[in-house]
Order: sequence, then structure tokens, then C-alpha cells
Amino acid sequence: MILLLSIYLIVSLVVDYTRISDTPQKSDVIIIVEGGFPERVRQAAKLLKEGYSTSGKAIMSPYIEEIESMYFESGLEEKDIIPEYEATSTYYNAVNTLTMMKELDYQSAIIVTDECHMPRTRMIFERVNFQYKFDLIYIFPEFSKRGSNNILEKDEKTSRKEILREEIKKYLGYKFFLYRYLDL
Repeated sequence: MILLLSIYLIVSLVVDYTRISDTPQKSDVIIIVEGGFPERVRQAAKLLKEGYSTSGKAIMSPYIEEIESMYFESGLEEKDIIPEYEATSTYYNAVNTLTMMKELDYQSAIIVTDECHMPRTRMIFERVNFQYKFDLIYIFPEFSKRGSNNILEKDEKTSRKEILREEIKKYLGYKFFLYRYLDL
């Protein structure tokens, strides 16, 4: 039994961590998951400027007032942002933003996060979206795609390895629905 569970988890990790970013399509709104990362905000601003949000809006979850200048420096304008203040985890990003979509009568969204965070984001948004049936597309910033020419400094590579390790731990917690009991 433990062997089968181990095989399932390994296959699941490989499959989920080798998925690539979707192709952007026009959607009602853009959702920026964990808005404290400039690369995610820049990607959302680019998508907004290219007309991928038919409402011209992006939901920032969570919206962090202390760093709002970074949002504007990254290309968003105040009029572009629908703030979501309450999320404390990816699970609550999904619950809160999809609830907001329902309230705003949106039917589709582009979810922006980064490559390391994408498997957990996709998993939890799909689970929460089961009740709504919204059309969701998942995008990560272009520079973080595999095979890009982005060269990271040694410290940044170490940091990304640590981030990936932490993401895998959280992913496994989410796989077993632990977000219901812990703020992962």
C-alpha cells in the first residue's frame, strides 16, 4: 500500500510539475495570486494592456497596501485593480477570488502565478471551481518558462531551489486536503 501511494505521489508530482503555461485567451478578468511578487504583477499588467481582460480589471489576491507602489511600478494602474484583502493561503486565494467572480457575474479568468506555484494553484483553483464551472486559464510569467534565456545568479538559484522544495511540501499537503486544517 505504501509503495502504491509513493508511486502515485511521484507520478502526480511529475505530471503536475511538467505542465506548461496555457495560451492566453480573452477572459472576463485576470486574477493575480499572491500579489507580492513583481513578476506576477508585470505579467498581469502585460496581459491587461494586450486586452486579455474584457473587463479591463485584475483581481489582486491578496492586495497588500504596504507594497501597492510596486503594483503601479509593475505596470498596473489603480483603476485596473479589484482588491481582495483576506486571503492568507492559495486555498483562500481561490475561495475568495472565485466568490468575487460570481458576485461580479464573471464567467472566465486568467490565473497568474509563477512556475513553482502553478501546480498547487491549478489544483486548488480547479477543486474550488468545481462548484462554479468558470473557464479558467493558467499563466506564469514568460521569463520563468523552462528553456528561457533567464540566467539566475547563484544566490537566486539557491533561493529558487528552496522555494521549489517548500512548494513541493505544500503541494503534498494540498494533495491530501490539509488546507482544510492548516493555513498552508
